[in-house]
Amino acid sequence: MDAILISPMEVSLRQSPRTFRENNVKDDVDSLTSGPMNQVFVRRYRENLGVSCLAAYLREKGMDVMLFNANIQRMSTQEIVDEVIKQNPLLVGVSCLYDLHAYQAALIIRDLRRAGYQGHITLGGPFGAFTYQYFLAMFPDALDSVVRGEGEKPLYELVSALKNGESWRDIRGVSYLKEPRNIKMNPAGEVESLDNLPNPSRDALDALRKAGIAPRVASLYSSRGCFGRCTYCHAPATAEMVDAKKWRYRPAINVLNEIEYLVNEYGVEYLYFNDDNFMGYGAEAKRRLTELAQGIVDRGIKVHFHGECRVDTKSFLDTEFLELMKKAGFKDVLLGLESGSQTTLNRWRKGTTVNGNLAATKLLTDMGFDVEPAMILVDAYTTLEEFSDTVQFIEEAELHKKGFPMYLFNRLVVFPGAPIEFELMANGVIEYLDPFEIAHDLEDDNGLYEHIRRVSSRPYKIKSQQIAVMWDALIQHTDRLSYLVDEVIPGVLREWRTSLVSPEMSREEKAANKDSYLLFVQQLRRWRKGMGDLSLDLLKTCVKLAGELDPADPNTPSVYHDVFERMIEEFERKCFDSSLEARLSREHQYVGEIAFEEFAVVK
Repeated sequence: MDAILISPMEVSLRQSPRTFRENNVKDDVDSLTSGPMNQVFVRRYRENLGVSCLAAYLREKGMDVMLFNANIQRMSTQEIVDEVIKQNPLLVGVSCLYDLHAYQAALIIRDLRRAGYQGHITLGGPFGAFTYQYFLAMFPDALDSVVRGEGEKPLYELVSALKNGESWRDIRGVSYLKEPRNIKMNPAGEVESLDNLPNPSRDALDALRKAGIAPRVASLYSSRGCFGRCTYCHAPATAEMVDAKKWRYRPAINVLNEIEYLVNEYGVEYLYFNDDNFMGYGAEAKRRLTELAQGIVDRGIKVHFHGECRVDTKSFLDTEFLELMKKAGFKDVLLGLESGSQTTLNRWRKGTTVNGNLAATKLLTDMGFDVEPAMILVDAYTTLEEFSDTVQFIEEAELHKKGFPMYLFNRLVVFPGAPIEFELMANGVIEYLDPFEIAHDLEDDNGLYEHIRRVSSRPYKIKSQQIAVMWDALIQHTDRLSYLVDEVIPGVLREWRTSLVSPEMSREEKAANKDSYLLFVQQLRRWRKGMGDLSLDLLKTCVKLAGELDPADPNTPSVYHDVFERMIEEFERKCFDSSLEARLSREHQYVGEIAFEEFAVVK
């Protein structure tokens, strides 16, 4: 075995180690055993496109590669370690796409060495590329290298060197700990052209199909890179890291053939394009997408797809082009709006305007696209005026009616390596963390978790006490609502559906159970439909209270909490004739234990 590439489980870094919402696919797999009716609910899974691309490249070069997706294949850290020891590959590559992968990635690296694995361990992925110093400092005796930049060529050269007994220490894109406190950072790796790269391997879809799950969703990419300069994003730093054009694209025919293969081979119905900017730049990008969309229509491919776009995409000026894209299946547009305050957009170097945000949102909405607004409500310097401007923008653009409104409530996250990290360090807002001076007890799981939390994002204080006190109260309540939607309610409904086909329940009990279930689903729909108006009311109330309350008064946080709690309870009573938690508790005999402790609001 030449290499095993691992996509770790997503683990929340918010409060305590717990799997992230997409990992509920583990429960979905269990649901299938209780009856085919549950198949319709199985849709929460995502491929790791990074390791899929790397595996395809290595396999095309004749290498023997295995892929583990801890989420989709339901693999614990111990199961991954046991399988690696059994296969004994020359190299283990651990992917870290984003911060949610970091904790299990660290566990895997540490525990592989504990178990006696003697081969080469490397870390990769976008997030790994920007936290490489911390991982190398964390595991000087376990982690051999970090692959930075585009990984196809560096990883192939690394595995080849290991197979041939050659030195790998000068390979472009490979960094390593040369000696204590001395990291050797070779220039990042890159791919000269995307034209001839193989299509990503689809091991994850095969694993789903083997488990009896129809793989209706797939991930793919049509371009790499972005011309944006947004300070909070890794894209600008990645462009500087990789010695290649900032934005490159795959030929339309290659993408079209891959889509047709996914639809015909796996029955895929929905595609996630993982492009940083799906629409791209210039006339050539538009021509390429026109060719792709027309090809989908001409071949009669039935599929819908999702893409992320900047609001200043020139293609938005051509409604005929957009109609063709919609006809081809372009349905969901994640639109990088970020803020309704022009001073905030300027501070983040977005290169966009509030009027442009409004125009793009209105155009796409009027044309029938489902707009998913990407928003960040506060950062270190947010003022009440900026927050108020953004709330007005949300109301005018009706963003609270799009997608899941609780996803509007975001605070800017400062990731290592993003331009804003260096700006905030220069301004004294955050401190520099020396990778070799901050380690906890990494042999202990909790110590390792706390260490990962600390290096994965930079904590900072909001300068305005007015905003800080308001936001601290608000986010506790909105996080609780998100937790209910993402984690509690799916489990409740899953267990309830399972009980409907339980052989241990009498026919009369099942009938009563079904009636109660259908009533609850109806109430949930009413609750979910009204949550947009609730979110807007909460935001407008924030603006009002922040202008009235003294943030230095120790009673102010309790005032916020009392008002928010009353608003949410009044809303829930309209839907359930009680609070949602009370409604759920009434049905506990069907749904088992319901845990709210983690996101309990602390006054």
